[in-house]
Amino acid sequence: MPRRLTDRSLPPGLSAISPDASLFDDLLETEKRLDWTMTRRRQEIYDTLSRSNGGIQTKRTLRIFMSHSVKNQAWQKGSSEDSAKAETAETTEGEKQEGEEPKTKLETGDGVPSWTFKVEGKLLHPDDMPKPKRWPTPQRRFSHLVRSLAIEMDRDPTVYADTNHVQWNADPRWANYNLLGAYPTAPASTEPAGSSTSPPTGATPLDGFTITRTGDVPTMLRITLNINHIPDRIKLSPQLASILGIQEDIKANILGAFWHYVKANGLQDKNDRKLIRLDDRLKSVFNRYESLNFQDIQALLTAHMQPADPVILQYEIGTHRLDSAGQDMDMDDPSNPVKISSGGIGVNEDGQSAIKAFDVELDMDDLWMRMKAADTIMSMQPDPVQIGTGTPAPPSATFLAIQKADDEIKHNLQTLRSMRVRRDFFAALAAKPSSFIQNFVESQARDLEVILGNERAAEGGGAGGNAGGIRESDLTNSEFFQGDWAAEAVAVHEGMRMGAAVASMHHAQQAQNMQGMGGMGGMGPPGMQMGMR
Repeated sequence: MPRRLTDRSLPPGLSAISPDASLFDDLLETEKRLDWTMTRRRQEIYDTLSRSNGGIQTKRTLRIFMSHSVKNQAWQKGSSEDSAKAETAETTEGEKQEGEEPKTKLETGDGVPSWTFKVEGKLLHPDDMPKPKRWPTPQRRFSHLVRSLAIEMDRDPTVYADTNHVQWNADPRWANYNLLGAYPTAPASTEPAGSSTSPPTGATPLDGFTITRTGDVPTMLRITLNINHIPDRIKLSPQLASILGIQEDIKANILGAFWHYVKANGLQDKNDRKLIRLDDRLKSVFNRYESLNFQDIQALLTAHMQPADPVILQYEIGTHRLDSAGQDMDMDDPSNPVKISSGGIGVNEDGQSAIKAFDVELDMDDLWMRMKAADTIMSMQPDPVQIGTGTPAPPSATFLAIQKADDEIKHNLQTLRSMRVRRDFFAALAAKPSSFIQNFVESQARDLEVILGNERAAEGGGAGGNAGGIRESDLTNSEFFQGDWAAEAVAVHEGMRMGAAVASMHHAQQAQNMQGMGGMGGMGPPGMQMGMR
């Protein structure tokens, strides 16, 4: 694979030859600024997506539906008795129904008047938000959007044995699912709770809640919903809320509003910028302090924060029947059109009431925008990665086209640099041919001598003992030998020559001494005589 070029700069001095060269330099500067801007924006998106308190927020509408149904009420039993009489009309007078059991069984609850209350929630889809094709938005069920739900029933505890208070708490894992933008795919369950006093478990995602109780009289219900805002909404104390002008908001906005109040009123100390001088209004809130350190602001404001108020809804259950026009009917005389006074919301002939709806605004993490931002980041990467697999995705056609154009620009710049060298060569030759040729030949000769000198040095020397460190042309120039190095070289050479002469004389003297010792015969000991032979 050929090596890819990396240099995209123009040859120096090209702007003096071609004025258009400055346009290319401007393009390079523009590209650098664009790359820097895209990198900064991409990092900002990364920071937004990685915030634990929710980076991309939106306001959505949660529509809550409430309804109820009744069973085994007095007017329902009257209708069933009329049908039963028609079925038993053929029975003879002498026949007696033996073993007939009462229609109401208190032990099992069969035939006991009762009502069933149902509360459901649905997150409305904004009309201005398109449905993404690549990123399907996870379905958010009612239990994902509330932290807890409590139902209080206004009933006489001495008459009804079952509890008048039911509460459901969400599983703590839902908060993590909300931040990650993913939810479990467990099926929803909206089955009636029956007469059991235990609420449904918070681990299963639900689209609604039902509760069944015995009773044949109107009953007032109080439904308390703790909405799962992301990030959490905070309610301020009345004193601090009157100063900042915020009753309820997220913590980041509250801190920003406090800092804006400090800057607008000039409460920051001029000498010590970390110190905040409190005015009379803030002193009434922080009555123990005259000033605050910057690092203590959040801790002191937290003391004046509390969770946001829950949503409280009222619903009155009625057990009476409505006519086709939606008016109450006198069950003693169904043909009587006179409207009577009955409490609660009535039901139709099937025992089902109309649906009552309430809209609640909530802050939540915009999963669709979060996924769109993640898709934008991935499209900006040089080597995109397939979501969910971690394997490199095939580059897009746009990325390949940009890469091909960039390679062509680099090759053209390399060709331009070669042509610039050739142009400078011929321009200098045309301006001063003789001096240019002389300088060119000398330059080529020096380069050749350096090359040959390196080869001779590698071989251990060349002709005439020149090891390549001195050029042949310098040896023919007398001025070359007038330098200080020549005197030093002569001194070194003479020192080496005198040292060699002294060493030669020393060796000759030793040889004469050895010969004299050999002529002394048996003067030495026997071992020495044997060694001298």
